[in-house]
Parts: sequence; C-alpha cells; structure tokens
Amino acid sequence: MDTSKDSGVSPVIATVLLIALSVVLIALVAAVVMASISSFTPVENKVVGFTVEVNATNNTALITPVAGNDLPFLTSYRVYTNNGHWDSPDAQGIRVPDFNSTVTYVNIVGNFTDHITALVFSGKVVIEGGVIIVTPVVNPYYVVGSDGYNTTSEFVDSFNTWYNKYYDTGLNPGDPGYEVVTVDINDKDFTFSNLNPIIVGNQPIEFSQSNVHDLSYGNVKILIDEGGNIVRAPGYYDALLEIGNISDPGTTEVTIEKKQGDPFTLNGSNIDGVTSPLITISSQGRLVVQKDATLVVENNQNLYGDGFGGGIFVDDGGELEVRGTLRINYNSANYGGGIYKSRWGSVTTPGTGTIIYLGNTAVIAGPNIYNEP
Repeated sequence: MDTSKDSGVSPVIATVLLIALSVVLIALVAAVVMASISSFTPVENKVVGFTVEVNATNNTALITPVAGNDLPFLTSYRVYTNNGHWDSPDAQGIRVPDFNSTVTYVNIVGNFTDHITALVFSGKVVIEGGVIIVTPVVNPYYVVGSDGYNTTSEFVDSFNTWYNKYYDTGLNPGDPGYEVVTVDINDKDFTFSNLNPIIVGNQPIEFSQSNVHDLSYGNVKILIDEGGNIVRAPGYYDALLEIGNISDPGTTEVTIEKKQGDPFTLNGSNIDGVTSPLITISSQGRLVVQKDATLVVENNQNLYGDGFGGGIFVDDGGELEVRGTLRINYNSANYGGGIYKSRWGSVTTPGTGTIIYLGNTAVIAGPNIYNEP
C-alpha cells in the first residue's frame, strides 16, 4: 500500500470495513450481473455473489463465492486484476496477491457444470480514506457498436471516451493527455498511445469502409506512439481486430508503422471458449506491418467452432504482408495455432520481414501456420 494514501488507517480497520462492505456486495452483484452479463455470454445468464476481503498488511484479497442461484453449479473461476490473473480450481475461496494501490479493477469469470463460461463479477477498485473499496460496475468494457461511425473522428472519440471513463483519469476533452487515440482526418492516420489496454467486450474493432463510413479510399495507417495494446475481456469470444469487410466496394489496407515506444499488441487473455482468432483479414482486407514496426499477437485459444487460426486468419483474397516484425506467441487453434491462411489468401515477408513464432500449438495441423490446401 502507498503510505501517502493509507496513513491514519490501521490494516485491521481496513479489513473489517471491507468485510462489512462485502455484505452489500453480495446483494449488488446479483443485480449487476443480471444487467450486464448478456453482453458477454448470450447463451445464459449466471448469478454468483462474491465477498472481497482485503488484508492491507500483506496486500492480499480473499475472494470467496458465497451466494447466488448458480453457486451450486460453479466448478471453478478465474480472478483478473491489473497485476495478473489467478485460478481457483473449485468453488472455494482464493487469496489473490499483489492487491495494492496499483489495482483498479477486479473481474471474475466462472466455469459451470453446463460448460458455460461467464463473467460473474466486475468491480472497480478505489481508495477512499485509506480504505480499499471494491464497487461492482455494469458492462465496463469498450463497446464497438453495431451501427458504425460516420467519420474517423467519431470512431476515435469512442476510444477516448471509454478510456478516460474506465481508467478514471479525471481528464476532459481538450485536456492534455485525454486523447490516447488520435487521427489525422486528411491522411486517415490513427495514432495509438494508450499505456493501459483497450479492453474489447462485445465485437471486433473493425477497420473497414462499412464500419467507418468516410474511409472512402480504404487506406489506413496505425501509428505506434507509446505502444498501444488491445485485450479481450472476460466472457468475450470473438476477434479483437478485423481488417476489411466483404460488403465493402474496395479493399481496406491497414499499415502499422512505428513512431516510438513499445510494439502494437493484441492479447487474447487465454480465455476459454473463444471462437475466433485475434485478427481476421477479410477478402477485402490487407494488413501490412511496415519496416521497423512490431506487431505482437498472443495468448489466444481458438479451440471452439471451426478453430481456424489462433493468432491471425487470412481469408481468400486477404493479404498479410510483414516488412517489419510479427511476433505470434502462445496461441492455439484446431488448424494454424499461429496463422491460418486460406487457399487464396496471401502471407508474405518481403525484404527484411520476419515472423517469429513462439509456443503456438494446433490440435489437428499447423502449430505455427496452416496453409489451406
């Protein structure tokens, strides 16, 4: 704990207050989950109440399932915080380490006897008067929206509005640091400088003329400034990024270029039940990783449905061109743990382009890349 934030409050008092608060949490969780879980698990709603007891002495939290109609059917669960994730192999309590002032959220995904995996708790963590307080929240993740955007500016605003609200930056439009995604409306250059992840929770971020209506000529650049990273939310099973749309009149080309900072990263969070790769390049899409740029695609388990491509799926007519570096790490699929290339799709590495595979697996064929015959 940061002493500047916790002075004057003993660890014992902090713990007791949270135990008292946890009684309220049990009642709130059922209402919150019923309202929000349909965004993540459309098959069935699940209701489980949890207590969260924080020990400020050793910076841990004891998280215990205690109530709810679906508690008897809970077989195991995973707890996510800013500092990692921890698994409980059963429906008993689990002690989570590193639960300190750096933690801003708690998400819990449960596995049930009917083989459903669902988000059962999502909470915001704040320090009030030196006490860590966990408050349930509704549907906290970035929602792409199904109606598309008239302009690139509207598209960018959707990222910045969500980011500043979710991470509680206290910034308003126009303030320095408010915009973590910007766009040059003339050149259609998108710059990502988000140090914290954009957590996608309902459908892929789509760069296409169908989704962003003023991408009339379809050429887009993603400029990496301070990094930029996108992750899958618990309970979300679709792709994170889609390039092009089969209904577009022309091809959408997305080029990733480096300005400075860390690589552009897409992380699947190793969530069970996923039905898609992290990136889908449609028949009307082309993805280029430019020289000096690095794209990282990692931690995705596409083992349900067709299971085509753990990291990237290249459809017939789609193109993946790597002139810089593409790192594909720890992904799994039925076919093509790293990349699934359709028969008429294209994957090339001209010049100094490099694709680095690490720890990818396939159930049937192609642990790194599967070339459809």
